[in-house]
Amino acid sequence: MPEKRKALGSAGERLATDYLIAHGYSVEATNWHYRHHEIDIIAAKGGMTHVVEVKTRNQADQITLPELVKRHQERSIIEAADAYAKLHPSPLGVQIDIMLILVHPYKPSQIEYYPDAIRPMF
Repeated sequence: MPEKRKALGSAGERLATDYLIAHGYSVEATNWHYRHHEIDIIAAKGGMTHVVEVKTRNQADQITLPELVKRHQERSIIEAADAYAKLHPSPLGVQIDIMLILVHPYKPSQIEYYPDAIRPMF
């Protein structure tokens, strides 16, 4: 991954973490790995575990929610979320969310949060 893109992704994940904390979530882990899968952020609120996939894009990128996470990425996130849920059960289970961070060069970044955006078909 090119350094510029990696730096953009890391900055987006920090903004996402700050957003979640400001909205009453407790962040349990970041960049959690299971086999070759990675979960960007694992947070909790009200007895629910939230697996959060963070996508950071430049403002110029025009992208829709279905384009954010490709099918193979979705399967990877679901597998990792399932593994996390088995290791760390929560009273209300696990929900998979997507957070889009749009970075603007001359104004504050925009955060779009999509709770329960990926639903496993178990």
